[in-house]
Amino acid sequence: MKKKSAAFIPVEAEVSTPCENSLEPHTNKPAPNAPLNFASMSEEQFNAAIEKGFADIAAGKTSPAKDVKARMLRYIQESKTSGR
Repeated sequence: MKKKSAAFIPVEAEVSTPCENSLEPHTNKPAPNAPLNFASMSEEQFNAAIEKGFADIAAGKTSPAKDVKARMLRYIQESKTSGR
């Protein structure tokens, strides 16, 4: 039996359509900051994404939760007022 890495977490999500603005126009490639679709990733791709996250944490590329929450709330407010 093949041993799975400790970072592998099976994802049972079903995604039927790509996220809005997740593809670059005319290229059908993911936008640079598009959300990842873990349901369609291989185990190796998933593990690489998790390892990148761990490396970002180790390098201090993090934001306090209160800052992230504030940005999310601003985005939601802007979305409501702009009709997105």
